[in-house]
Amino acid sequence: MADGEEKMAKITQSLDDHWIVLKQFQKESRYGGMILEITLVRIEDLQIAHTYIDPDNKNSKYWQDIIANEAREQGQILKGLKFKRQGGIPMAHSKHPLEPLINADSRPEVYTRDKQTMLDAIWEDLNAPAQQELPWN
Repeated sequence: MADGEEKMAKITQSLDDHWIVLKQFQKESRYGGMILEITLVRIEDLQIAHTYIDPDNKNSKYWQDIIANEAREQGQILKGLKFKRQGGIPMAHSKHPLEPLINADSRPEVYTRDKQTMLDAIWEDLNAPAQQELPWN
């Protein structure tokens, strides 16, 4: 197993993980036409991941609420995302070998929140002091 594959194999995933969209942009597909690349970050550990949505594929309907929020006016938290896997190991982005790909066939659950309230809550959680070490740990 190559070093990058070994590191990717250690990346864990749960359908209960919380993700937010960092950015989305259109790009040319290597197969012709235009696709959307969406970059996400997992709130729990700041893991970056990517997905590619082809508007001509049937699975794009699962992503419509996310795509429609392109300017990120709304705060959206996503759950239910699955990594794209090959041989049980998460597949990596071609230009970012430690950033997994989200399977575009995932059916994201979208929770809409006030954007500033959501960002404040995430910031507060990230800056919370670590729990004290318990005597039996």
